[in-house]
Amino acid sequence: NALCPTSVASRTLNAIDSTSTMERRSSHLDTAAQCKEHTEELIGALQKEIDALVGKEHHKERAAKGKAIAELRANARYIDACRVSKGLTPAHGFFTNEAPAPSGGGASSGEAARPTIDPQEAAK
Repeated sequence: NALCPTSVASRTLNAIDSTSTMERRSSHLDTAAQCKEHTEELIGALQKEIDALVGKEHHKERAAKGKAIAELRANARYIDACRVSKGLTPAHGFFTNEAPAPSGGGASSGEAARPTIDPQEAAK
């Protein structure tokens, strides 16, 4: 029966097994590079905002944006993306070479790779 859950599961497992390790590795490297690039864009935008805030009266705003940058740099996904891009093993388990576990969430891989911190929210 084509709709039997067992046959669907076995076809899925066969498809995962047939995917080469190199393809999965390059996929994880691409996702890690996208995550790192996106986070660095956010950090750059916040840094430009900090540079524009000069004077004693903007001290608190600069400090808040600096804390937002620190949070972005301390994000586990960003740390792992940096480590993977250098050829090191990920410290927090993101961007590994294992086959992805089935998840119930509806987020696509592009959405999952991006940090959840919004610079405007973090600056408040």
